[in-house]
Amino acid sequence: MIPPLANLMFFNVPADTRPGPAPARKIAPARAEQILAWMEKLRDAGGDDLDISPDKYTFNTVIHAYAKSGAKESAAKAHRILDNMNQMYREGNSSVKPDTITYNVVINAYAKSCGKGAAQEAENLLQRMHMMYDQGDLSVKPNVVTYGAVIDAFAKSMERNAAARADALLANMVALHQSDPVRHADLRPNTYVFNTVINAWAKSKERGAAAKAEEMLVAMDRLHASGFPGLKPDAFTYTAVIDAYAKSGFRGAASRADLLLDQMENKYANGDQDLKPNTFTYNAVINALAKSGETGAAARAERVLHNMVNRLRTSGMQDVKPTTINFNTVLDAWAKSGEGEQAAERAEAILEWMDRLSKSGNIDVKPDTITFNAVIDAWARSGSKRGPMRAEQILDHMDALYRAGNQDVKPDTYTYNTLINALAKCGDGVSAGRAEEILKIMEAKYAEGDRSYKPNTRSHTSVIDAWAKSGELGACRMAEGIFNRLRHLYDTNQDPDIKPNVYTANAVMNVSPRA
Repeated sequence: MIPPLANLMFFNVPADTRPGPAPARKIAPARAEQILAWMEKLRDAGGDDLDISPDKYTFNTVIHAYAKSGAKESAAKAHRILDNMNQMYREGNSSVKPDTITYNVVINAYAKSCGKGAAQEAENLLQRMHMMYDQGDLSVKPNVVTYGAVIDAFAKSMERNAAARADALLANMVALHQSDPVRHADLRPNTYVFNTVINAWAKSKERGAAAKAEEMLVAMDRLHASGFPGLKPDAFTYTAVIDAYAKSGFRGAASRADLLLDQMENKYANGDQDLKPNTFTYNAVINALAKSGETGAAARAERVLHNMVNRLRTSGMQDVKPTTINFNTVLDAWAKSGEGEQAAERAEAILEWMDRLSKSGNIDVKPDTITFNAVIDAWARSGSKRGPMRAEQILDHMDALYRAGNQDVKPDTYTYNTLINALAKCGDGVSAGRAEEILKIMEAKYAEGDRSYKPNTRSHTSVIDAWAKSGELGACRMAEGIFNRLRHLYDTNQDPDIKPNVYTANAVMNVSPRA
């Protein structure tokens, strides 16, 4: 059946202007190839009177459809069409000669595919374009879009040395442009290309990646000041560098991320609209501070969170709207800060703050299970005598909210394990007995079919540890009983979640034989 000409017209529209959901983009390449095959068949059958012979633009449209689809095999299929075009051109069909756009779209298909070896294939096409251009073929001259697509392919590849190779490609592009700004005017660097390399460094796990990303930011500032108006750091630039520091884990990274945020906020306040911090920026700084373990990091993370809330309140800017995740990250920072009872009290205050905000209509900061778990963890780590009591009271409050219909705060294995851990630190028989009671509650709920309460190796080990620290008469018998029950469960079910480990064995051995 011959497809209606309306379909042909549809597929001659550039792929990025066509309507349709994602599933349609998956179907589009195959449909485009069907129409292309029909055009070729009609031409071969003598249909030249219809002027329907496929040309460069027809092939480019099909390639573009593959590039937009994002399917893993799309890049190879787009490359095959490029090779077919070159073969047809060599056979005398000048209307299908590939040009820079053709190559750019195939390279872009490789960038989107993220397949193994895709970045290398993209770079090979760039090198072929340079070779053809140097031999006099002006129609395939590489431009900043070409380099941007190849750099993007490396940035997305996650391959070893990908960031360094992306960096080298950018350096080569800048060097070519500076060697002859007229001949290589199309290679004038812009913000997008620099941002892509910075993003590659941000995703890299290489040592010194964050510093490399910041060097790129400084280079952008320098080049912009020297006469490159299209090359200027923006919010994405700063956020990517901040994220690189957040992921680096090296000493002082969090402070560096915090300082970069201060720079952004100051420049934005002084009129640079391109440097308006957004939710992603604040998220990255909060994460950097929360994971740093630096003295005072939790308080600084909370300060950043307050800045977000204040900006939202005073300006109504939705792009700095905090979420439950932001609050939970700050809570986790307080829980792990080592600041004792003060940290636990701050965590509770933040929980109450979230509750007020959510009840006033801000549902994006509604407390969830992770929220409550972090507060319980803060009390468990506090070293306070009232820590276990507050931890259990908070768990009881969670359970009451859940039974009242709030599915977002359902206690889970982590919740109960954290409470058991808090009780284990007390070092008395009453607390050890209560820890074992909590374990039995978990077992009962799990036996009723609720996997959210499934006891695991840590649950049993913490109860054994509670008895070991209790000094109670009969503690040895109680600890060995729990250990034997755990071992029996594992031997019976071979469930890796309840497999005794070295920590379990050590906990048993720590029980005084006289107890």
